[in-house]
Formats: sequence, structure tokens, C-alpha cells
Amino acid sequence: MDYSLTKNIYGHGSLQELTWPQKNQLIESYFSDTVILSESQSQQAKLIVEGIWDKVVSASKWVGGKAIDFVQWTGKQAIKLGKGTVKVLKKIGGSIGDMFVYMIKKLPKGDIILEFIENVLGSIKQKLSELASYMKEKISEWKKSAKKTIIDFFINTLMLSDEFKEDLYSVMGVTEEDVEQAQNEMRNRGINTLNELHLVWEAERLLTEAAGRTYIFENDVEDSLKVLGVLENPPDGEEGSVDPAEFLRGKAGSVIEFLFDKFAELADKNFLRYMQPLFDSSFFKPFESGFGLAAAGFMGIVSMGSLSWDGLVKFVESISKGFKAKEKKAGKAGRAVRFLFTGDGASLLKELVVGIVTGSNLEVIIRALMGDPTQIAEATKRLIGAIMGAVRKAIKENIRPALQATVDGEVGDEAEEQIGELMGGYIDDFFEPAS
Repeated sequence: MDYSLTKNIYGHGSLQELTWPQKNQLIESYFSDTVILSESQSQQAKLIVEGIWDKVVSASKWVGGKAIDFVQWTGKQAIKLGKGTVKVLKKIGGSIGDMFVYMIKKLPKGDIILEFIENVLGSIKQKLSELASYMKEKISEWKKSAKKTIIDFFINTLMLSDEFKEDLYSVMGVTEEDVEQAQNEMRNRGINTLNELHLVWEAERLLTEAAGRTYIFENDVEDSLKVLGVLENPPDGEEGSVDPAEFLRGKAGSVIEFLFDKFAELADKNFLRYMQPLFDSSFFKPFESGFGLAAAGFMGIVSMGSLSWDGLVKFVESISKGFKAKEKKAGKAGRAVRFLFTGDGASLLKELVVGIVTGSNLEVIIRALMGDPTQIAEATKRLIGAIMGAVRKAIKENIRPALQATVDGEVGDEAEEQIGELMGGYIDDFFEPAS
């Protein structure tokens, strides 16, 4: 391809002056069989690819990875290699970075991951520090009120709403009439205590069906039933009285998680009806800027026990968009961060809600965003570990398609199988933290 025809696509300045779309186009053409790059363009593309690999190596070292040399590693393998395999390995030896970048690029939305590696991963500790300098006061204030905001949301918006109770009963598979029948049965028989309740089997059966066993907490059965309004609750100040708000706050760990699961089921049916009150609260406010969106993306990565490729793409895309927007709004009315928190069954929102109330891995990233240097270092390690884990799994599953692009000519079946095993083992060893 003539350079004069492509300079508007690829750019013609220094490598530092190229935008990511221009770099991405160069990478695309670098691996293409149909595009011919000029010598300078080819050199630029090679430098971009090598730069991405260098950032991966640096990130691996950050978490104690071994960063093993590919040629040395393959030479030590106790595997009988065919001549075809040895021939291919010689070609791969000087271009392991090429294979890595190609494998990621061929994955769904791999360009998003490559952009993240290029612009964020290589300086992730500095990026977290940059976030902390902007988010510190906002996160500190938010952390003080977030737990109360969430619990009040459930108590004041949901638990006291007749409409929510009706829908909640429906999710639990009972009706309001079932609950009323249990209440009337107990009222008619003068049952006000748990001991009295156990004497009446029919009322107990109806109660169990109506309230659901998940609601009857093992160590606080009587108080739980008072909160639900099934057992009579003495007036405030009298012996045995239970304050519903205080009770729920005290039992937040088990209550909130259960309530959120039910709430999420309802929100799936009518999203805005149930989410809008939370959107109208102060809960999302610190995350509405670009920096806030990036912070939320980092929270998402840390909160997941095992990060899938799709999950990695979602969170990484938010981080990259966030750093581009910086102090500006991340989309209209904070929609970008709301989508991030509430997409995929509101999984991130649940992790955040439960984590705030009960404590979780999120505490590390929250404290890092508040400027704690030791937590910035710890969060960096956890983030890189999670990202590398997702990348390792994804590229191991896509090794063989990358061979044809890296090696000229046909790759025999024996060579392809042996190289697939070798590359899989190399990637495992490369990303495994040093002991």
C-alpha cells in the first residue's frame, strides 16, 4: 500500500504523536496478509507491538511473575519435538510479543484490552495515584455515608413500600393473603411470643410459607418476626421492643445480601421503578466523572473472585473511557457509571453494596482511592493479578489460531499440537508468581 494513500489513516508523526486508533490500525495492518506497509510504518507497528509486550512483562514482574525468556524456556522442555516444531519455534523465538498481541487482538473486543495495556497497565500504580489525588475527598465522604444510604434505601424505599412488599411476596412465591392469614391466625389465638407460636402448628406452617425461611434468622427468630410484623412488637421503649431500622443495621450482612438478591429479581422486571430511587440518592455521585468511572472499573476488577474475559473487557473499557474524560462527566447524568454498576444483573452493585456493609476486597481499592500508599501498592498487585489471570485463560484457549499469522507457511498437525502444548505451558509459567 502506498504511504501517501495511508498517511491520513496511520498518521505520519512520531510514535508518541499517534493516537490509539492510528496505532490500532497499524497493528491491524502489521498482522494482515493483504496490507503492505512502508518500511517506516512497519517499524512503527513493530515498536508498538514490542511496547505492549514490554508493559505485560513489567506488569507480570509487579506481581512476582517470572517473566521467562521464551527461547530459554522452550529449550529446557522435556518434550520430544518434531523437526517441523523446531523449525516453527525458531521463527517464533524472536517474536513472542507478536504472538501475544495477535492472540489478544483476535479475541472479542481485544482492541479494548490492547488499548488498556498500552495506556494504563504499564503505569497502573501511577494511574491509581492520579485517581486518588482527585477522588480522595469524594471517596472519603462517600464512604462515611454509603452504608447508611444503602440500608436506608432498603428500609425507607423498599421495606416500607406496600408495592415492594407485594412484589417481594411474588418473588418469594407467596401472597399477601398468606401473610395476613398467618397474622390473623396468631392474633386470634393470642400468640405474641415464639414459645406460644411453637404450640400452634397451623400458624407456624402458614407463617413459614408466608415469610420464607430465609427471613427467619437462626439466632434472632423472634426479633425477625417482629420486624416483619408477624409477631406483635411492643411500643418503642417497652421491654422486648425492636426498632426495625436498628435491627436491620445490626443484621446488615445477612439481611442486605438477601434483600438485594430479591431486589435484583424485581429490577429485572421493571428496572427504573426499583433503581430510580437509588439513582436519585447520593450513592452514585462520586462516580459520575471520568475519574469516578475509572475508579468504578477498578472496583469491578477487584470485586470479582474470578474475572471472565467479558467481565475484563467491560471494566477495562470503563477505565479507559474514564481516564479520557478525567474531571468531566462520564456521559449524561452519570449513565455510564450506572450502566457499569447495574449491568449483568447488577453484579457489581451487589458486590459493592454487600462489600460496604460487611467488608470485602473492595476495602483495599476504596482505601487506595482515599490515598493510602500501602493500599495503592496492594490494590495494584490485586488488579494486575486479576487482569493477568483473565488474559492468561483467554489466550491459552486461542493459541493455535495465532500460529498461522506468526509463522510463514503451513504448520503441520504435529507441530501445531506440540506448539499449542508448549505455548500453554509457557503462558502458565510466565504468569505464575515466583515462589
